Amino acid sequence: MADLIEELSGMALFKLLTPAQLQLICEAITEKKFHRDENVFEENQEGDAMYLISTGTIKITKRFQDKDVEVVTLYAGDFFGEITLFERVGRTGTAKVLEDATLIELSRDKFARLISRDPYVGIKILYRIIQDMAKRIQRMNVQSQSLFI
Repeated sequence: MADLIEELSGMALFKLLTPAQLQLICEAITEKKFHRDENVFEENQEGDAMYLISTGTIKITKRFQDKDVEVVTLYAGDFFGEITLFERVGRTGTAKVLEDATLIELSRDKFARLISRDPYVGIKILYRIIQDMAKRIQRMNVQSQSLFI
């Protein structure tokens, strides 16, 4: 358990958490292993969990005009699928494993229970998610501007 707490404390999503709060996270997460070329989830599939990459590489693609277009490649420490913590919606893209991966899954239900036990855990995680989403929006704005030049 101490190794997992140490690993989580190094991930950007959990940097603001105390050791006691990281312990709560450890009780709420599930570790899952995936092999190369396996899909973690597919676009439009209903989701109920987000993932953090412990090891491996994940490619997110979006279907556009009958082609899979790469949106981003993610590495250890990155997270994805966070929208489903807040809304019951279909996945906005497909997450495919490029290198064997160990992922940490945090489900919507476990996240809700975690927040009820310690609301500050939720606030700190949400703050980090919002920061990451802001960076993603800025990147998309830059990319979309290059389409019109």
